[in-house]
Amino acid sequence: MRYITNVIFALYFVNGKAFFITSFVWGLYMFIQAVKISALSAAMLTLAACGGGGGGGSSTPAYTSQTVTGVAVDFYLKDATITFKNPNCASVKTNHTGQFSFKTSQACQNSAMSITGGTDTGTGLPFTGRLQLKATDFNQANKLAVTPLTTLEKHLVDAGQQDQLANILANLGIRDEGTQDLSRFNPVTDGTARTAAVAFALQQLVNKIEDNLENLKVNDSAVFSADQAAQIAFLAVIDVVKEQALFTQGAVSFDESTLNLVLDQAFTAAEAALQAKDPDAMIPVSLMNDIAADLSKLAQLLDDLVKQSGDAQQLLNELKKPENQAILEETLKEPASEIITQPVYGNFAVAGYSVLDLKNSSQAAPILLDPKDIDKVLEFNFGINNTTKALEDNFRLGFSVQAHTGDRTETLDVILDEVKVTFDKTGRIATATISEGTLLTVDSSMKFPVPGQNASVSYIQTESPRTFSVSNNRTISLSQLLQSDDRLASAYNNYKANLVSGNSMDAKIFVEPKNYLIDPALGLQVSTMKIKNYSFSAPSLKAYFRLK
Repeated sequence: MRYITNVIFALYFVNGKAFFITSFVWGLYMFIQAVKISALSAAMLTLAACGGGGGGGSSTPAYTSQTVTGVAVDFYLKDATITFKNPNCASVKTNHTGQFSFKTSQACQNSAMSITGGTDTGTGLPFTGRLQLKATDFNQANKLAVTPLTTLEKHLVDAGQQDQLANILANLGIRDEGTQDLSRFNPVTDGTARTAAVAFALQQLVNKIEDNLENLKVNDSAVFSADQAAQIAFLAVIDVVKEQALFTQGAVSFDESTLNLVLDQAFTAAEAALQAKDPDAMIPVSLMNDIAADLSKLAQLLDDLVKQSGDAQQLLNELKKPENQAILEETLKEPASEIITQPVYGNFAVAGYSVLDLKNSSQAAPILLDPKDIDKVLEFNFGINNTTKALEDNFRLGFSVQAHTGDRTETLDVILDEVKVTFDKTGRIATATISEGTLLTVDSSMKFPVPGQNASVSYIQTESPRTFSVSNNRTISLSQLLQSDDRLASAYNNYKANLVSGNSMDAKIFVEPKNYLIDPALGLQVSTMKIKNYSFSAPSLKAYFRLK
């Protein structure tokens, strides 16, 4: 019996018959009953939520699609493409009057949008910019106007400066014209002729900046994408126009100082982004000047036509006249690709003679040189182009001079391992120095005495005993270097002593800059300078001289 001491028996009567049930069986029976009750309760709750028990329940109604209509205004863009940030919304095109429409769906009820391409019906020119609309609930706004003003608002939202919209509209001279909801405001139908002109001029300002930035190239590659260019342009407009008026009061003429400030801010930001990748690349200042000149002509035309027009539609009609279309085509033409200017070395000269003079010299037609000017053969200068700021660079330099005296040829070869050169903001040499410890290598065909020693040598490799200047009147002077050391001076003076009138000299200079390139247009050929086992390859220039 010890094996069943924990089993409890219960006596139950069912239909007059007695049954004994163990506690285990009873527990299983009660669990099943509980599950049945729970399932029944859940079913009752579901019925109650649906309208319950035979009373004719109803389900959640399906989404009802709406038709949204809109217009692209700059003035009007025909055949332009509308794309949505919400990928569930299908892109559509505008018709010949800038109108467009699309249907919403369960997945496409809210989105930002942008409009690109097509033709501006006011200018007859391809539209190169983009109109934008911030994220919008299409169930609440089913009639839209996408304009330069909504584009401005979209960039304000993206920059977290939407509270500046009222200030900017005021500084554009747009007030109390139903602009509380810009997505419903069409400057042509809802504004004055001046309002439509101002919105158009604003878009052209942005387009000009965008187009020029998008057309900048370095090594045949674009520098800025369309999105980057648009962001730079609008941030410049926002930062300046929230503080001061863009147009002269009551007119469409740009305020010159404000316009220049917007352009300067935009191109300064662009140049900073560019120099983060290439510290010395520069955007040509001429771009800003060209933009300002074109926009001033455009604004003058708009200002004249606004004064003649009773409303915006009449203004649009005036713009379409052939004489005005010609002005628009001239001032709004898309810029050509602009190559970013990078600092390069140019204007090389030896003994005061230009690269062209040196290249044109030959053994048969040498450059005539006064014997007292022999030192000038070892002087050369050059400049750095495409810079407006002071720069510096390090060079390895080589000089190889051959003097022909009758049937003999005497040589003098010098390699300077490092010359530090600074340039002023005009690109001219300011200083040239050799630091203490810089390796100097000299070789001559003639042996020369070593001061203080009973020996003669023709080869020296030594370190500069101190830091000293090798610049003389914006030139680099090797003779000044050679005279700075007794041993080097002995070699050089011994070499010069053998040169007399009628002797010819071939001078070859090797220039290896570290930071910047030599202008390929100079056509300098790369060759190797070698002294015994020490050599380097660099662009070189050879010239021929004859002593008078």
